[in-house]
Amino acid sequence: MFVTKYSRINTTMCPGQYLSVIYVSDGEGAGVSLIQVANTIREDRESLDGVAIASEDNDPLNIDDLYTVIKNVKQPNLDMILVTEGRGFRNLDDLVGAGYINFVNFVMDSTPDKEQRDCIKLLTDAGCPYMITLTMIPGRVSEQSMKDMMEVIHSCKRLVLLPFDPAKCRNPTVAGTKPFSKKEMMSLAALAKGAAVDVIMV
Repeated sequence: MFVTKYSRINTTMCPGQYLSVIYVSDGEGAGVSLIQVANTIREDRESLDGVAIASEDNDPLNIDDLYTVIKNVKQPNLDMILVTEGRGFRNLDDLVGAGYINFVNFVMDSTPDKEQRDCIKLLTDAGCPYMITLTMIPGRVSEQSMKDMMEVIHSCKRLVLLPFDPAKCRNPTVAGTKPFSKKEMMSLAALAKGAAVDVIMV
C-alpha cells in the first residue's frame, strides 16, 4: 500500500467542508511520502474540517494496511472520512469499531446492493454518520431506483447527486449513455427530499 496522490485542500468531495484528501493504492510504488503528508495535515489542521481517504483504482476497504495511513494522519477534532463504494463490510466494521473512521462517503452509481446496504446498516447501528455521492447514470438510476434507495438511506446526512459526464467515464458499457437533462435531474432529486438531511444537486 502507498499514497499515490495528496490534495491539500478539497472543497468538492463533501460540499461545505474543507478536506485534505489522501489517495491510496494497493501494492508498492514511489508515491507521496506519508510522513510529509502527515506533517502538512498537522500544519493545516486549524483550517480543515477533516481528512479523507480515497482511491482512484480500488476500494480503500480492500487495500491492505489502510489503518497504517489513518493512524499516521488522524488528528484530534478532525473528521476521518472514508470514501468507499462499500466493498468490504468486515474491514469497515473493524475501522468504525476501532474509532479510526467517524464519517463515510459512499460513492455509488445505482441503488445500493446487498453488500452496500449491509454497510449502511452497520453505520446506522453504530451511530456513524455517512453521506452518499450518487452519479446519475440513465439506465442505472431511474425514478423507481431512487424510490428504492430512499427506503434504505433514511439516516443519510447528505445526498450529493452528480450529473453523468460520458467524457469522463471509464466504463465502456455506459460511456455512450446520454446524460439526464437538467429537468430530469431536478425531478429525480425531488424524490430524495426528506430521505436525507441534505440533498445537493451539483
